[in-house]
Amino acid sequence: MAFASYLLFLTMTFIRPDGFAPELAKHRPMAVMLAIALPLALLYTFQRKKWPARPAAFAGLGLLVLTVGISVAANGWLGGGVRAIATFLPAALAGLLTMLNITSWRRLRISAAVIVWCMTGLTALSTYSFYTGYDAQRYVLQEYGSVTTSPDESYVPAQHQDDGVLFRIRSVGILADPNDFSQMMVVALMLVWGLYSRRGKLRVLFTLMLPTGILLWGLYLAHSRGALVGLALAAVAGLWRSLGPVRSTAVLAVGGILAKLLNFTGGREISDAGASAAHRIDYWNLGLHLLANHPLFGVGFRNFENANTMTGQTAHNTFMLCAAELGLVGLCLFTALLLFSFRSLSEVVASTADDAVTRRFANGLRAALVGFLACAWFLSRTYDPMLYILLGLGVASGHALGMTASERRPWLFATGAWAFLTLVLLYAFVVGQRLTGH
Repeated sequence: MAFASYLLFLTMTFIRPDGFAPELAKHRPMAVMLAIALPLALLYTFQRKKWPARPAAFAGLGLLVLTVGISVAANGWLGGGVRAIATFLPAALAGLLTMLNITSWRRLRISAAVIVWCMTGLTALSTYSFYTGYDAQRYVLQEYGSVTTSPDESYVPAQHQDDGVLFRIRSVGILADPNDFSQMMVVALMLVWGLYSRRGKLRVLFTLMLPTGILLWGLYLAHSRGALVGLALAAVAGLWRSLGPVRSTAVLAVGGILAKLLNFTGGREISDAGASAAHRIDYWNLGLHLLANHPLFGVGFRNFENANTMTGQTAHNTFMLCAAELGLVGLCLFTALLLFSFRSLSEVVASTADDAVTRRFANGLRAALVGFLACAWFLSRTYDPMLYILLGLGVASGHALGMTASERRPWLFATGAWAFLTLVLLYAFVVGQRLTGH
C-alpha cells in the first residue's frame, strides 16, 4: 500500500492534476497525496524496523530543511523562517518518501520506469501539439518571431517554423519552462537505456526504441542549449566505463557535430557572447558577493531575486543559488546529499561487475543524475522536487541491492572539498569572463 501510494505521488509530480485541470488547484491534490503517502511510508518503515538508506542521508536532508529556515531567520525575519521551511518542505518530503519506499531493486526499477513513461507521455503530447496545434498556447512557447500566439487564435506552430519564428515545446506545472522540461527528458533518456533489456523484439520496441525516439525528438523541439550540454555529459558518464576516455570523447565530438548540423538549439548559439549569457555572469558575480557578505547562512531562502536589483531574476545556477541563499552551511549540506547519492550508485556499479543488467541500470541512473546536474548548472533547481527524487533513488540504491556499506567514511572532508571546488569553479568562470571582456 505504501509503495503504491508513492508511485501515485511520483506520477502526480510529473502529470500534475492542477496543471491539466486548473480548477483542481483549490483542492491542492499534491498536498493531499503527500498527506496520504507519508504516513503510509513511515508506518511501513516502522514495521520493517530498519533504515531504508544511510541514516546520514536522512540527517543531511533534515538539516538542509532546518538551514532553509535559519537562513531567513538569520537575516532578521524570525517568522519568515517557518514560512520558508513550509515552502521548501514538499520538495524535501519528495526525497524522503523516495528513500523510505525504495527498499528493493525491483521497487527502484519500477520507480524509474514510472519516470520514463510519464516523461515519454508528456513529451509525446507536447510534440503532438506542435504538429497539430492542439492546445498550443499551453504546450508550445514562442521564443521570438512575428507570429502571434494569442489565446483566441488557432495556429499550428510546425507550419511557421520556417518563418523566422522559434517555437519550443514545454509541458505544464513545474515543467512549464522548456529548459526544465528538457532537463527531465535527458534524465528519462538515460533511465530508458539503464532499464534496457534484450527480452523480445516487441519489448525492445516499446521499452527502448519508442521512448528513445520520442524523447530525442522532444529534446530537438525544445531547443534547449543547457539540455544539449546535459545530454552530452550524461552520455559520456554512461559510456565512460565501457568505451574508455578516447572512444567516449569521439562519441561526444560526433554528437556535437550532428547537433550543429541539425540545428539542435534552433539557431541559439552556445556561447558567452549573447545577452542571456552576460546576464548569467552578472547574476553569478552577484551571488559571489552575497556569499562573501553573508558567508554562513546566505541572504535567505528565496531572497536572491530581491537582492538582484538589476532584473529581479534568480541566479540561473543551482549551486550558486544554494550558496548565495543558504550560505556555506547550506552548500555543504546540499553537496553532502549529492555525495551520498553518487557514492551509493558508484558502489553498486563497482560491486555488480558480474551482473550486466544491474550494473547497466545503476550506471544509467548515475548518468541521469549527471545530466540533471549539468543542466542545473544553468538553471535554478536547488529546491525542485525532481532533484530530491533523483537523489533519493541514488541514496537508496545500495540498500535496495542488499548492500550494507560502512558509515565510517570521511564525509565531512569530502563534502567540504566538493563544496569548495564548486565555489572555485564558479569564481573562476566569472573571473575568466570578466578578463576576456564579456
